Amino acid sequence: MISVLLAFIAIAAIIFIGFFANMLLKRAGIPEIFFLVLVGVLLGPISGLFPSSIADALIPYFSQFTLAMILFNVGLELDLNSLVREGPRTAARTTIYVLLSIALITLIFNRLLGWPLYQSFLLGSILGGETTMTVVPYVARELSSRKVYASLSVESALNSAILIIIFSALLSSYQASIPLELSTASTIVAGFFAELSIGVVIGVIAAVLWVKAMRVFSDADYLYIATIGFMLAIYALVDAVGGSGVIAVLTLAFTMSNVRLVADPLSIYLSVPAELKRYIMNFQDEITFFLRTFFYVFLGLVLEIRSFLSPQIYVLSLIVMGILVLSRFIATWSANAPERTDDKLFIFSMMAQGLTPAVLATTLLEYDIPMSHEMVMIATLVIIMTNLVTIVGARRQASRPVRPPSAPPQPGGAGTQPSP
Repeated sequence: MISVLLAFIAIAAIIFIGFFANMLLKRAGIPEIFFLVLVGVLLGPISGLFPSSIADALIPYFSQFTLAMILFNVGLELDLNSLVREGPRTAARTTIYVLLSIALITLIFNRLLGWPLYQSFLLGSILGGETTMTVVPYVARELSSRKVYASLSVESALNSAILIIIFSALLSSYQASIPLELSTASTIVAGFFAELSIGVVIGVIAAVLWVKAMRVFSDADYLYIATIGFMLAIYALVDAVGGSGVIAVLTLAFTMSNVRLVADPLSIYLSVPAELKRYIMNFQDEITFFLRTFFYVFLGLVLEIRSFLSPQIYVLSLIVMGILVLSRFIATWSANAPERTDDKLFIFSMMAQGLTPAVLATTLLEYDIPMSHEMVMIATLVIIMTNLVTIVGARRQASRPVRPPSAPPQPGGAGTQPSP
């Protein structure tokens, strides 16, 4: 049993390490995951101060709450104007990258390496893209082109949402013991669209009702906490009625963030007051920092020593990394053919992964899926390697002459803090 004193000391140390690691990320471009996962490994597998039983007990609650918060943050970050403006090229790059990387990981791991089909597909859905929480800080620091910044910000948010949706659909099929075969494809697709429809409809209705409530109670204290409570209630409600809670949360946040753009053309006065929206965004950044910091440490706690000592895990991680590099190159050069070569190289290098794959990988442990510990270790190594690639790209971008026409976006909104 861990003493209260030891727990408080560990929590304080983790918060301070996360705080200074975040400063290092913004000033030197070194991701905090390097330090925080190491802290988790030292506290758990190596020293045994925090036994794995504690992490096992926390997984069902911590991972699901963090997943809901990632999607809530992604939904708030997605701006409808940016989606329309950057849509075709960004959507093409995102679609090619995600689908190609998932397909190649699934094919190679299943056909060539002998992994079960579900595990191969789940691994692909965990690692098939870059994520908001990691890419945006690099872009905010280094990018001189507002157009490329907007494109990467939209792509990383879309990427997180798509991966979580695909992963959730696969996990639901796995739990229902539906085999991944052509004969069952219609069943899987029908089930997915049923969950999608319920999640979207309830998410939109809930967003409209909550925006109205926020206008009525705009002067009330603790409105952000009430919003989080409402979000969690919608997540649970939609799951209880057979829908997708993750899609409902994403829809709720996206509709709340963009409700005025939809309501104005219909002559409906419906919007979140600007001051209240800034308050929610700022508080969301604080909560996201807290969750990100502790989840990276949590990721280190659940790693197994035997995985560290397995050469096979490192080989498999390098194979995944090679697939991601190839897929990223094809996606960037296909969708961004008209762009300058320097911009394409920078976009190509912005492939860092972070909180989203970490949460998805540890979610497997909750359901006791075979090979889940191996997938967690592979995900951890791939997260580290993709961040190294992005560091190189950011350094190269920083050494380029700044183009005067557009200044880099200023940090401070939901889209500029490292969060999915």
